[in-house]
Amino acid sequence: MTGGIPPPSMHCLCRCDPILMNIDAIYKLIAPDMERVNTCIQTRLRSEVVLINQIGAYIINSGGKRLRPVLHLLSARAFGHETDQHIDLAAIIEFIHTATLLHDCLLYTSPSPRDERRYLVCRLLLEMGG
Repeated sequence: MTGGIPPPSMHCLCRCDPILMNIDAIYKLIAPDMERVNTCIQTRLRSEVVLINQIGAYIINSGGKRLRPVLHLLSARAFGHETDQHIDLAAIIEFIHTATLLHDCLLYTSPSPRDERRYLVCRLLLEMGG
């Protein structure tokens, strides 16, 4: 390959022109796996502690791009991974990312609204009296 558009054998997983590929097509490709990741997050964060349940709902419903688990799921798909371990790992990736946001919130008391996810986590903690 000398540059430009890759040959058809190297096109993206959904067999569409890589130049026309958009993020919605990528999300559609892994939608069933993302639903399973969301279910895993809800199951693992089910607790009698209200804040824990709210954090789980926040992870799923915050409206972020969630690129970390998306990239993981796409990688698993690209390499033909067929067990459920990739679902658990995608949830763990989201847990770790959210934990870092909570940690930052505790260290830095005034998050910028530009960093929307950190800002929302901190707001949630402050509203809960954290």
